[in-house]
Amino acid sequence: MALRTLMAGKSPSLRLGPRLQLAASAASRPSPPPLLPDLPYDYGSRQPAISGEIMQLHRQAYVANSNEALEQLHDAIKFNGGGHVNHSIVWNNLAPIQAGGGEPPKGSLGWAIDNHFGLAL
Repeated sequence: MALRTLMAGKSPSLRLGPRLQLAASAASRPSPPPLLPDLPYDYGSRQPAISGEIMQLHRQAYVANSNEALEQLHDAIKFNGGGHVNHSIVWNNLAPIQAGGGEPPKGSLGWAIDNHFGLAL
């Protein structure tokens, strides 16, 4: 069965492209969130021209938005990368037997599937 071959690491047909390998690698180990580095001066030192509170909020917003975007990207990579890998297994198992695909179930399982769904796999 193709799934057994795949699990044993013998399947040459399931290869991740370089982009997906990079995405899978990134998904498995998330980057640390960007930090807000200290300024070499006090936020309030530019008052009254620039409010210290506004300056601090403005800088914090960029970091917070970056963290949120990274989290969304991480989630999207995990979802879509995982879907691609899972479906690659399915596509390989759907191949004809002579092309390395899975064999139809035999015995009582095959009989039960044929009997319930009326299909011959």
